[in-house]
Amino acid sequence: MYLGWCIGQQLVSQQFLEDCGGLVYRFTRREISCTILCEALDGELAPSYFNTQGLKFTQDYYTDQRYLTDYRELLAHGLPTLYHVTDSWVNFGRLSGLLSERLAAWKLTQGD
Repeated sequence: MYLGWCIGQQLVSQQFLEDCGGLVYRFTRREISCTILCEALDGELAPSYFNTQGLKFTQDYYTDQRYLTDYRELLAHGLPTLYHVTDSWVNFGRLSGLLSERLAAWKLTQGD
């Protein structure tokens, strides 16, 4: 879900868009889910997928486990594991709102 949100926030690199344009197009039209997007990329979240701002935010937020904590608290509360979270556009929307808040707060600390 994180990469899908990054696509919507224009935090991905031009190279990623050129290499994966078909996937991005299908994702933004909601023809494929977050899981399908992830599987098509072999589950990888490579630094080259992000533009400068996207990579900085990802390094500060995603790789620092704060994403996982937010994901668990928002979507997996009461479920046996994280893998029981339904890959749905409703859950994507819920998480996207929180991620957008995290990005806005992060930008304030960056002076951007």
